[in-house]
Amino acid sequence: MENPVYNEKSTGCRNPGDTVVQHGYCLKAGWWAPREGKAKDQNMGKKRISYGVGAVVIVMVTAILACNSPVKNEPRILPSMTALEVPAETPTQTTIATLPQATLTPTSGAVPGRVEYFGVSFDRIAEVFGDVNATIVSLQTGEAGETGWMGSSPEYYQFELNGYALASPWIQPKILVYPVREYAAVNPPVGEIAAKLNASLREARSAGDSLPFLPMWNAGEVFHAQTNVLFFQNGKGLRYLTCYAQAMVPVDEECLFYTFQGLTQDGLYYIAAILPVAMPDLHSAEITSQWQALSQSYDMSQYQQYLEKVKQTLESAGGKAFSPDLKQLDTLIMSLMVTPSITLKAPPVPEFNCPGALATRLAVALRARVTFTDGTPLRVREAPGKSSRVLKTIPEGTEVFILEGPQCKDGGVWWRMQTSNGSVSGWVMEGEKGVYYLERLE
Repeated sequence: MENPVYNEKSTGCRNPGDTVVQHGYCLKAGWWAPREGKAKDQNMGKKRISYGVGAVVIVMVTAILACNSPVKNEPRILPSMTALEVPAETPTQTTIATLPQATLTPTSGAVPGRVEYFGVSFDRIAEVFGDVNATIVSLQTGEAGETGWMGSSPEYYQFELNGYALASPWIQPKILVYPVREYAAVNPPVGEIAAKLNASLREARSAGDSLPFLPMWNAGEVFHAQTNVLFFQNGKGLRYLTCYAQAMVPVDEECLFYTFQGLTQDGLYYIAAILPVAMPDLHSAEITSQWQALSQSYDMSQYQQYLEKVKQTLESAGGKAFSPDLKQLDTLIMSLMVTPSITLKAPPVPEFNCPGALATRLAVALRARVTFTDGTPLRVREAPGKSSRVLKTIPEGTEVFILEGPQCKDGGVWWRMQTSNGSVSGWVMEGEKGVYYLERLE
């Protein structure tokens, strides 16, 4: 499901990984493509700033779900999980509601009604799934010079939910746990996704056309609805309904799924759940007739009208209008406890050496803060290096999320960052001449 369905060899499109042929046209889709060196630098006589790139722009989405692809990653063989069979009892900014925090009590050891596997556990919800296949998916070195879904990835947890309440030929229900810093270190777009999620959670707002999403697929978000902040046992994230595709598709049980995208409190792990759902009202006469007319014309303006009607229908529905019930899926997510007890392997990262620079204290996918000194703001630059254009300045105390780096330039270590509210991104210098401009928060 994480692997590409289409690439430049199968589509005939000029740009590998970001276009797909549909009805004789190469159409932009919304997955991550390799970024072309749009770095932004930072330097500073006294302080520094930073600029960031990285949102996927979906010009058009439709046809085949990318999760329909085969999985190339092979699981690492580890001892079987501890899982008792006792079923548990039961583009404008948008403000995100917060659902009640989980009240379940974290426990250690084998617990009736819980699935447990090397420090990751969650409740067994009988109405949602039966048993679970738990594996550690092997690390991948990816294709040379590529990032995004064609790039490298570390080992990660994968929980496949068998006997799921809704049989789907396209979407496999699963929960994934990634070591986010290791992942972002070898695949920079992951840092962008984690930063976007961090900003959404801190601001309780979703900005832009799409919401943060892992795993990386060679397809784009068609829409999102029912977005809420949801707490689990040691973290929080966004829960929403969505559909990923590469061309126009009807929104139904073959496309629609519930996803949770979350971070642990310590910022070390990224949790992604992909759970298919169905809703009978999506087959109403009105929505069906809209799609039938659209499937003859392939008119994008009509498709947007169709999607608006779909979103209205989804937003106005209660949890029980879906199969499975959204409240049951929320309960499953809220029961998650993510404290991995094994070290997940990652592709090697070249040793970093920057002669004459201060020793770095930062890492990708880590939160940091502009240090307090004499009140001088930190320059955020378009690319690493003091000669790069200054985009903005950010004041002392500003919290940032590290997206990419390190880079050695002008006798200093440079990082691409984004402010925690997502308003400023670019490259900043970590420090120079014995003075650090940034300090880690974790």
